[in-house]
Amino acid sequence: MSLTPQDKAAILEHYRRSRSPFKTATALGFELSDVWELINESEHLLHARQERHGGYGRPEMVRFTVARRRAGTGWNNAAPELRRARRQYEEGTVELATGRDGLWEILYAIPRKRPQPRPHYFKLGV
Repeated sequence: MSLTPQDKAAILEHYRRSRSPFKTATALGFELSDVWELINESEHLLHARQERHGGYGRPEMVRFTVARRRAGTGWNNAAPELRRARRQYEEGTVELATGRDGLWEILYAIPRKRPQPRPHYFKLGV
C-alpha cells in the first residue's frame, strides 16, 4: 500500500508520541510493515529536536533574548549585542543563560535584582 504525505505525517506524529510502531499501526489503521518501513526511512526526522516556538524559545523569555544560533555553530563574538551582554555580565547586572528551541540555541541576559560584579570573567589569562 502506498502512503500519502498526509498518512506519513500522521504516522510520524503518532510514533513520536507513542514510540511504538505497533500502537501507531493499530491506532491509525495501517499495516505494521508500512509503519516500520516509514520509520526506518525517516530515522533522521524522528530524532531531530522539534521546534516548539518557531525557534525563538518560550514566549515569556523572548524579551531577554540576546542572540540565536543554529546548534553546533559558534557565536559571532564580534556582534555588538553579545559584547554588551558579556560586559553587563562582568558588571554583574545580568545573568547569562542558554536555552533551546528545536535546532536553535538561544542566549538570554536576565537582569539581576542586586549586582554581583565578576571582573575579567571573559578575559583570557587574567
